[in-house]
Amino acid sequence: MVSILVADDSPTIRRRATATLGDEGFDVQCAEDGEGAWALLSGPEAIRPGVILCDILMPKLDGYDLCQRIKGDDSLKDTPVMLLRGTFEPWDEDRAREAGADGFITKPFEPENLVSTVKEILALGGAGSGESLAEPVAPAPKAEPVEDVGNSTHALPQAPAPEPAAPASDDPFGSSDEAPAPAPASDDPFGASDDDPFGTAEQPAAAPASDDPFGSSDDGPLSSAAPAPAAAAPA
Repeated sequence: MVSILVADDSPTIRRRATATLGDEGFDVQCAEDGEGAWALLSGPEAIRPGVILCDILMPKLDGYDLCQRIKGDDSLKDTPVMLLRGTFEPWDEDRAREAGADGFITKPFEPENLVSTVKEILALGGAGSGESLAEPVAPAPKAEPVEDVGNSTHALPQAPAPEPAAPASDDPFGSSDEAPAPAPASDDPFGASDDDPFGTAEQPAAAPASDDPFGSSDDGPLSSAAPAPAAAAPA
């Protein structure tokens, strides 16, 4: 079983690293400061971890000095040392180089990133996917898409073509070729028929007016009015 030494004065970091790496089958040993870590490495029962993770800011012996001691020992100099640095902690890259650090890991770290870094370091026998001490290369700016003028499959997407407009009608008044539906039956109370919506159909002729001022018919009886009395004779 591969052993990992974690030297950090933060109990949280030690617990997290122990749980994360322990779940992957590593034997994790911890020290709360640089002197404690050096005692594990140089004492009568000295351990030989596959990777050493040490915080740069620790009491008694910081990570830079611990790394320098490790790299100056003939029995430990080939052991990969990764410095642990906090996101907002001061970082002295020149000092890390002088100490011979193989790289650094930024805290807080994601468990999967810590595991993949340790495994790659072990596979390579040195610094792996942990951040190296070299100046990071700035990513290339993202190229803006350009319009394709050839047969490239990376052409810019074209806007959808507008739907064709309906053909204009030749009838300026918008009437269709189809004949209009017949008008519904008339509700005219004066008896206009369906075929004559305006009631203009020929009507029966009215009876001629009578010449009789009294409205009597030619065939009717004489008027029953009493004759006027005769005028009285003069005296």
